[in-house]
Amino acid sequence: MEGLLHHLERKYLYSEYSVEGFQPDDKGDAWQNVCQLVSVGSYVAALQDQECQQALGANAGSKREATVSVTEHYRSILASYLSDSGSAPHKQHIVLCIGISSLQLFAQNNFTGPLIGPASSSLLPGLIPEGKKEEEVREEALQALVGDTEGVYNLLHGPEYLLLAKLILTDMRSSLSTCLTVDWWCVRCSLLHQLVADERSPQLYEILLQALNQVENNADLLSRNISRDLNALYHLEAGHLHLYYYDVGRAGDHFQKAADALEIKASLTGALGKRTKWQQNDLPQLVVKVEYPGRPIMEGELPGDRLLAADLPKDVILNDDTRLHRFKFKEEDEDVIPDLRPIEQALLLAIITHKRRSAAEDLQLDEETKAFLVALLQYPKNWCLQMSALFLRSRVEISQSRAMERSLTQVEELVAAVNREEPSRYERLKLLHTSLVTPQWELQQELAKMLMRLGCVKTALEVFERLQLWEDVITCYNELQMRQRSAEALNAYNRILRIKERHVDTQILGRVVKAIVNDDKDPEGREVKGLFKKCSELLGRLTSEVPTHPELWYLYGVLTQAHPEANTETRHLAMQHFKKSLAATTQKIGWEKDSLSAVAALHRASYLLDAVMESSEGAAPKAAMSDLNSVKMSVRVAVTGARRGQANAITGEVTESVQEPLKEVEDKLSLLMEKIEGLKVES
Repeated sequence: MEGLLHHLERKYLYSEYSVEGFQPDDKGDAWQNVCQLVSVGSYVAALQDQECQQALGANAGSKREATVSVTEHYRSILASYLSDSGSAPHKQHIVLCIGISSLQLFAQNNFTGPLIGPASSSLLPGLIPEGKKEEEVREEALQALVGDTEGVYNLLHGPEYLLLAKLILTDMRSSLSTCLTVDWWCVRCSLLHQLVADERSPQLYEILLQALNQVENNADLLSRNISRDLNALYHLEAGHLHLYYYDVGRAGDHFQKAADALEIKASLTGALGKRTKWQQNDLPQLVVKVEYPGRPIMEGELPGDRLLAADLPKDVILNDDTRLHRFKFKEEDEDVIPDLRPIEQALLLAIITHKRRSAAEDLQLDEETKAFLVALLQYPKNWCLQMSALFLRSRVEISQSRAMERSLTQVEELVAAVNREEPSRYERLKLLHTSLVTPQWELQQELAKMLMRLGCVKTALEVFERLQLWEDVITCYNELQMRQRSAEALNAYNRILRIKERHVDTQILGRVVKAIVNDDKDPEGREVKGLFKKCSELLGRLTSEVPTHPELWYLYGVLTQAHPEANTETRHLAMQHFKKSLAATTQKIGWEKDSLSAVAALHRASYLLDAVMESSEGAAPKAAMSDLNSVKMSVRVAVTGARRGQANAITGEVTESVQEPLKEVEDKLSLLMEKIEGLKVES
């Protein structure tokens, strides 16, 4: 059975993967029906299936209490479901299918459209407790997704789906040990989570790197003998992830591995041709050539399913009295490429995206981009790739006077395409995670910005107000000379920001924590350590409300280290608190340029190093190695930032106040590296 389940998991990842010998019928097991629904993209029907509803607690009739979070409610129910019958492989597979379905429904609602019909409460039993309204639960889900960022986009559709997907695919993946692809789905889930957050999250980046490492080392999943396409798909997705976090070098390596897996080569060359209607002489023009090395060009052509042109976003023709819609080459077939499969088209998009991220913007880069886009748009087959290619072309051409109108019309068409009913939602999701499709609100935001460039400021203002993009709203008010409205918006915006920042008195909290740690006594002779539980609960609540406050996490870590019944779990928890404290410190813009902030970051890094060395003692080698590597990366960020930000521009020497804590951290980091090497030898 496990072999069949693994084949089905590959099918969930990549719709073109073929699964032979799987034909569920009415007499089959309940799990087979769920697998069939997920494999064809019927995610709503999958969640409505009796087996999935049972896993989510519908049969037990368990209602969520108002004091229990959404995450904890479903964690408890799913853990109970998995514990029955010894967590059989098919039960783990059902839970994986619930996570996948939730993630894909979230993607449909916020990226590819259109909105799904049923409300989340009708698919997720027990979601809304008695006494609460649906909007309150939605707000609760949004808050739970904030993590270590400033927030997530507040008009998300169905954040409950992403929260459930995060619980299953990220937080509970250790409970799905028989599932082959859970780490890959963790990557997809965490990246979508990052894309809807207000800023890049160190916490999510760490999860992504760990999950990527797990997938990379999974030979059963990435073996080219099983599927070269699946191998290429992984490297394309991993490359785009690294590009998002500005790691251009790693991204390029992944894209090259994808090209090797697909056995395809794309390159730029020149060909004589005309670009205007009145041009007399043929001049050199850039063109993309695609080859299958060592094979005739037609031999490599394996065209996949093709959608009807009416189902794809429309490619708006350039209607200009001078410029041609496409170059007219002297040799007619100069710009003709093979009829590429969608995953091969995704490679072309990856190549030009990598070029644009690794080079400064100039006219040459724009010409190279347009050459790749011409190749991409020759044989449109995939909805996501068509969206991304047309959107990229619009952004490139918006600054060109003869193509500006086409760019605006094109983006309007893309916004309309998201809301159409055709093609099916499943077709739209194919290759979503390697196609760079932007969230719906960012697409509309780009349209509004284009309208502003063309002078349609009032129309743009309406869009920004509807999307609640207040910074853009203020810009529009200034453009319209409506200074009073601009001031009102600014004041309201600042009030919102002030309300979001809970008041925290870290001085008083610090004294309480210190008294508990030192086992002090009050004036009446009572031991203060009796307040440990209440203080721990208070810090837990405060860190959930203000997750980006470094001093709170630091105090929480110090307190957790003083746990009356300290064990491996509490030591690991303390280490995590110190890690969040360091992350909250180093994610603030300009921290490294302020000597006090740099010293604070180094002190927190020192505590973190001590905590991870302590927590790794007695831990399983694999878990210890994971923690040590994760901390190594976090501390290196602090060390590099402090050394760079506090160096004298002339002498290169580090500021005196930073030298001692910097040396202390570097010495401890060396010990940590030695421990990692020792664990490698032991394993």
